This record gives sequence, structure tokens and C-alpha cells, in this order.
Amino acid sequence: MASSPAPSQAGIVIIDAADPTSSCVFGYRGPVLDLGERALSARFGSRLDPPPVDWIEREGSTWVAARGRSLYVDFFVVPSADVTADGPADAAPFVQARVRGGSARTIAFSLNGRAIGSATLARGETRVIALKAPTALPAPGENELSIRFSTPAKGSTEASAELQWVHFGVGEPDPEYAAPTRADTRVSRSFAGQPSRALLLRGPGFVRCEGWIPSGSVVETRASLEGVGSADAEVRFVRDRAPPTVIGTLHLEAAGANDERVRSWPVGESSEPGTLGAVEISIVRASPRARVVLGDPRVVLRHPEEPRTPVKTTPAKNVVLIVASQLAARSLVPYGGPLATPEIVSLARKGVVFAPGRATTGIANGTVGSMLTGLTARDLGMTDADSRLPRTVTTLADATRQAGISSAMFTANPLTFAAFGFDRGWSHFETHGPTEEGPATHVFDAANAWIGQHAAAPFFILIHSRGGHPPWDVSLERVKGLPPENYTGGLDARHAGELLGRSFRTPGAYRFEDSDRARAWALYGAALESADAGVGSVVTTLKTAGLLDDTTIIFTSDVGVNDAARVPFAESDSLDEAALATPVIIRWAHDTGRSDPAAFTPSSEDIANTVIGAFGLPAPVAFRGVNLRTRTDDATVAMGRSMLAVDRDRFALRWGAFVLGGTHDRETKLCDLSLEPACVTDVRESYPLAARLLHQALFDALVHTKPPAAREPASIDPATLAALRAWGR
Repeated sequence: MASSPAPSQAGIVIIDAADPTSSCVFGYRGPVLDLGERALSARFGSRLDPPPVDWIEREGSTWVAARGRSLYVDFFVVPSADVTADGPADAAPFVQARVRGGSARTIAFSLNGRAIGSATLARGETRVIALKAPTALPAPGENELSIRFSTPAKGSTEASAELQWVHFGVGEPDPEYAAPTRADTRVSRSFAGQPSRALLLRGPGFVRCEGWIPSGSVVETRASLEGVGSADAEVRFVRDRAPPTVIGTLHLEAAGANDERVRSWPVGESSEPGTLGAVEISIVRASPRARVVLGDPRVVLRHPEEPRTPVKTTPAKNVVLIVASQLAARSLVPYGGPLATPEIVSLARKGVVFAPGRATTGIANGTVGSMLTGLTARDLGMTDADSRLPRTVTTLADATRQAGISSAMFTANPLTFAAFGFDRGWSHFETHGPTEEGPATHVFDAANAWIGQHAAAPFFILIHSRGGHPPWDVSLERVKGLPPENYTGGLDARHAGELLGRSFRTPGAYRFEDSDRARAWALYGAALESADAGVGSVVTTLKTAGLLDDTTIIFTSDVGVNDAARVPFAESDSLDEAALATPVIIRWAHDTGRSDPAAFTPSSEDIANTVIGAFGLPAPVAFRGVNLRTRTDDATVAMGRSMLAVDRDRFALRWGAFVLGGTHDRETKLCDLSLEPACVTDVRESYPLAARLLHQALFDALVHTKPPAAREPASIDPATLAALRAWGR
């Protein structure tokens, strides 16, 4: 996949094949594995560990020095495009590899578990090994090449061997074969008098770049021919569960006979915002002495012909961020749910309802930490419920204070109490835990009182309410009317948190029947009525003080609800999509009319940039994520970003409709949410290209990026401990 989308005069560049950081692959007379290409290091096996290799420069190229006795390389083959025959139809396949001997005396190759053959090595000698492999032709889709070395001499620290490339083909191996490594193909050429980055390809060969392909994209390049003769090329769109689609062709004659305009071909329109796939330019025929030059080959999402009305960006005087604990987006009316929450509905009618957001972890403190810092829970080292917000990170409280804005946090969730580091930086910090006498809406009352006292100056408030989390604040009279009728189970609103938490930690402590689940959801719905009233009270306070039009209100939740959990509403730290899905509704300051729903999928790390952007302030350098106000218009592109959620040693990476889940030791499954929202079936074999792309993104996030912050443990005081017990922790 290429680097992040970049603007250009033609639109937004999605994939730049000439960019040295892109992970495009090349082939010539069959697929070539350029083992020295660092961007492809995720393909050295399926584990999420650094590959057992060192990269070295030798003979003007990058090689890998293999450590240990084995090396695994995953690669993808496109039907009818990657492997070409130079001999009769029944010609046998072969494998070639450019190798330099090290401490190992032999090297052996296997493809998809089937042995190909072996060869001897001589220390310090570089040679091209060629092995016939009658039963080892790479199959369409994902393949695994296994390279094994003999045991090195005892105590040797020398690499087993060094490899530059591996090539698969059919027919007779060419002893003078020259693999098209990235270093060989990247050149600089002039088109229409302007210097251009270019790729130099021979035929039959190809360049294929993989990634997120938005609907409405075009493939564009300049093209010319160097040498003598002519060449024909095809531009193809590749995706899972479909044959490659030819979307354009090129015919090039000898140098001097070609124009140098930009050629472009639409990838294809779709009702979907985009797809994980690949674009390939394949030289299907070329004269022996001809070379095809592709100038600035890339995939571009064109700007609309008619410019859009600029997004209204009048800064807000105030921002109120309301975070409800454990609230399922799908239960709210704006997301098609059944619960009557008139105040939230009113907020949605005058604001923007985003597609359900995604938390960066299934733990409330990690998610709220992400909202305050623009960093993921992994970046913060907050991947378990006993971790605290690091002291060294910049928060929204810090950024607003430095801008002269008063700030306050009011929390009813014990996981964001001072023991977890959430008290620092605020002008005012106040807690109202579940052991406190009084209604759950007391946190809103306290916030409203503070607003009344600070109406004259700009302010930022974070209200972390109890939301739908037990214990539920529901009166006895209200409980009597809740389903199921004649309920006789042991689940009561006041002590539900303790019972659910104990049952989750000790299976069998309480056996939940269907009637218990029905009662739990009924209590959740009744509790949300109070939470909704709290939201309404904040709106009323702002309106009474004459501040409503000048205030941006953001409503979201820390985590969702995993209704498939063994114990409903327990603190299970789930990474299921249902538990990560959060509502995101924003009523922008100075906007009075309803905005169109946004197809953009927000992340909890986007909240920090959105808050600071609402004030018209530049975001601190440390803030990641995006400003939801300014990114709404290019939501199609943004939906192509991968989003990582972590919890201890588990992960769930989502990209488009696909989710790759597992632990740091292994990936467990790939699921397609568009086919199965419950994410049960592993579709890896049906979607090999998507699986490979998600693995690459996951490898980049967990291995290539900076390591996570050092975990800081929470300092639990007796009052917080009591609140956590009532909460279910």
C-alpha cells in the first residue's frame, strides 16, 4: 500500500507507484520476490514479529541476510498475469534465486508445503540458482515460499545466506535473467519537457500496487517507449473473488512516435465507497530491445467538476464533549434503534450523525484517553483497565489551557477518576461515582452549575456520564413495569454492576437465563432515559445562558455493548465490533439546520483534533487522528484508512468491511462485516488479497511504528476501589 493519500492538482493521490515507500511489486517473465525491498518485510511469514533478517547493501542493491535455519515469504499471484511461459504449453515451472553463500552449506525451497529442491552454497560466492519444479507452480491467490538452510557451524554468527530475489517461471530458466527489483525499475525521465519519476519495465512483465481503491478513482500515467520496436500493455483492476478486469490498453511504438500526454482510465464506479484491491499495469508484449517507460504512474481520486460549498468553519466559543459509558449506537433512534431518547434525537436533527465510530480499545479509560490526546490506546500504553493516562502526553486540557480557555471534567465513571491520571491539566475536575448518594444525572447537574459560573469566558467541558453502564439508576416503580413480566431473577438495578462483574470473573457464579438478559436490556433502556435527560439539561443550560449558538456539542460513548457476551453488560474488555462501535453526533456551533449524515467512520482518536479544530486552533503536533469537521467532504477516501483496536495482547484491525483479529502470537481470523456483522466465519481463503493487505497494515502498526508507551499503573485509593467494585471491576 502506498503512503497516506496526498493532494495533487488532479485530485487526491491514493497510490503512487513511483514512490520508493510504496509496496508495489514487479514481475518479469513471472512473479519476482524482491527480498531486499524493506517495505515488503511483513511478507516474511504470518507472525507479527520482526523478520529474522538483516538488510545489507551489496553490489549496488539491497539484500537480506537470513538468520536462523528457515525463512518464509508470502506472495500473491494474479490468475493468468503473473506466470508466463517461454516454452511449450506443457513446460515445467522453475524457481530461480540470486544467493550469496554464508554459514549454511545448502539451501532448499518449498512452495505451499511441497518440496521444490535444494542446492549447495559456497561461502562468499554469488550465484543464480535454478531448480525445476514440476509440481510447484504458484497458485492464484496467496502462496508461501519456504527457504531452509542447513545447520550453520556451532558458534557461528555469520548469516546463513544472503538473498536478493526469487523468481518463478515456466519453461527453460534464463541463466542471464535480470530480476526487475525496485532499484532497477525506478528511473527519472522527461515528459513534455518536465522531469518525472518513472518506472522502466520490460515485457512480459508488470507492476502491481495494492491498497484501498476508492470508487471513482482513475489510473493515470504518461507512457513512452525506449529502444527499438513496439509494445502493448493492459491496465487491470484486481480484487478478491473476481477475475482481473482490463480497464485500459496502451500501444507504444518506437521512440519519437508517441505523444507524452497523461493517459487515464477509470477504475470503475460502485455504490460502495471503495474496495481493497490492486491496480496492475502489465506489459503483455514487447519487442526484445524495447523498454516501456511509465511516468508518474498512480491512482488518483479526482476532485468533483463542480466545487463543493466550503465547509463552514466559524470557530466555536465553547465546546462540550459528552461521553456516555457503554452505549450501543444501534440502540439509538439516529442509528435506527428503538430507544426513545428525544434529547439525543434533537441534537442529531441539528447536527451531523456520523457512521458508528470505532474505539481504539474495549476499555473505557483507554478510549477516553484516546479522545483527550489524539493517540491510540496502544500509543498511550493503556491496553488494560489498570493503566493510567501517561504524565508526559499532551491532552486537550493542556492545549485549551495554553490557549486561555477554561476547562473542566466531570466524570461518573471510576475508570476516569484521578487514580487513572485524568485529573491533570483541568481548571476544574470533579467525580461522582456509583457509590455516591443521589441520581446518576448528578454529573450533569454539576456540569450545568459550572457552566453558569463560567458563561462569560470560552470553555471546554468533558462530561463522562454513566450512560448505559450498570449499576442502573432506575426507580423501583419504574423497575416494576419493565419486561419480562413477573421476573424473579436476581438482577437488580442497584447492584447489577457487582453481580455482572463477579459473574464474568467467576464463570458459574450466577447462571444467566434469557429472562435475565431481557431484564438487563430493559434496565439499560431505562437508564438511557436518564442519560438522555442529562444531555437535554446541558442543552437547556447553554440556551438559557445564551451560549447554545456559540457552542459545539459532541456526543459519543467510550465503548459499545457486546450483546453476544456470556455475561451481558459486564466489563469484558471485548474487541468485538459491537463493543467497539460508538455513536458520534456533533452539533456544530453557529449551525442551525440539519446536516447530511456523514459516511465517515470516526475513531476515538479523532475527537481531540475535532475539539481543538472547533475552537479554530491548530492541533498540537502530537495529536493524530483527523478533524471531523474538515474531513467530512472527503469521507470516501477516509473510509479507506485502517483502524486498530488493542487490549492487552489482542488486536482487531478494521479496514473497510474487513476485520483481522487475533493475538500478538498469531492472527486468528479475517471476517467480512458486510456479509456477517457478527464476525464469526474466517474468510481468509476467500479473500487472500484483503487478508494480505490487512496483515501488512497490522505489521506496519505493531512492528514498524514506534513501540507503545511504557505502561503506567493506576494508583487505586480506597474510594476509587469501592467505586470500581460497584462498577463491576
